Parts: sequence; structure tokens; C-alpha cells
Amino acid sequence: MIRHYRFLAGVLFAISVVATSVALALEDRASPGAPTDADTAHEDTGEGNKPRDRGWYVGFGLGFADDKGLDDDDTGVKIFGGYRFNRYVALEAATISLGDDLGPIDVVKDGISVQAVAMWPVREKLGLFAKVGFFDWEERAASGDFECSSFSGGFICFEDEDKIDDGTGAAYGLGLDYHLGKRWSLRGEWERFVDVGEGDVDLISFGSLYRF
Repeated sequence: MIRHYRFLAGVLFAISVVATSVALALEDRASPGAPTDADTAHEDTGEGNKPRDRGWYVGFGLGFADDKGLDDDDTGVKIFGGYRFNRYVALEAATISLGDDLGPIDVVKDGISVQAVAMWPVREKLGLFAKVGFFDWEERAASGDFECSSFSGGFICFEDEDKIDDGTGAAYGLGLDYHLGKRWSLRGEWERFVDVGEGDVDLISFGSLYRF
């Protein structure tokens, strides 16, 4: 069967968040009302380019996953979305792949995390954050069996995977946001996922986020 079922489910979740946010943004844009003198002055002073303090956001990260238990590393990928309640507090969910070529038998580890985020603005364009929550994970390994389906006059095959283990553990991390403007930011972060199978897994990732 196709690999990374839970990862794909998380992608669908992120898409649904984007769709909802776009609908809300279009609704706000359709609301009547002309800009006031105060609004114009706010934009002229450059304050209109400051990042939004409240609302939905989505993003992605790509980086390096270090599996302490298997003593191996691989590429890590995450897609995340969240809601920022104010300039200091947010709630964030992410679907995360911690590698699919780990150990001597090509172990796959992925899952979904939910974390509370505390943010500290350092400068106008720079902010630090810390997060803590949980990670619901699954560990799988290639079974050696393949399943094939017809596709465009040919065949496409996927290797089946057998579940080895699953569970839920703590997750926490630290990071840095660099704001490019009102909506876009660059993000770098370190996260630790506790007791994922054979041991802890660290993820160092770099990416971007978009605020609605």
C-alpha cells in the first residue's frame, strides 16, 4: 500500500486549514467600509508591515532528523498549521516525517504533534519561541511484499509496510522566526520527540510560514 498514510492525512488537515482561512479572508475583504485617515497613517508609518498578532497560519519545514535509539539520521519533513491568539501565545498542530530510511531495515517514523507555543518578540522582525505538547507516532518497516496497480497503460508498485510500534510521547522545542513582512516569515527550530520507538528523535528544520 501507499506509504505514509498518516502523513498524507496530516497534509489533508493542513489543506483544510488553508481553505478555511482563505474563506475567512475573502469574507473580511468583502465587508464594506472605506479606510479611515487613521488606517492610512498606520500604513504610511510602516506599521502595516508588522506581522499579524492574531489569526491562522500555515507553514512547512525541511531538515535533519537524528534518531538516538537507532543511532541513525535521515531527512525530516513537517507541515504545520496553527492559530495565534495574541503576540505571545499560539496553538500549533503538525504532521511530521522523521525519516523513512532509518536503521538496517529501513524503518519509517512519522506522526502528528499538537503543541502550545509561547513567543517573545525580540525586535520588530525577530522573535523567539518555545513549544511543548505531545507527539502521536507510528513506526513501520518494509515487509518485502509489493502491491501493484495499473496506471496509464502500465503498472505502479508500492512496497507494503508492517507496523512495528506506535505510541504517544512528549514533544518540545525552541525556535526563531524572522518576519519578512505582514504575512511571511522564515522559521528555524529544534524539536525533541521523546521515546519514539527505540529512543528520542531530534529534528532541526528550516522553512517558512504564512499568516492569514
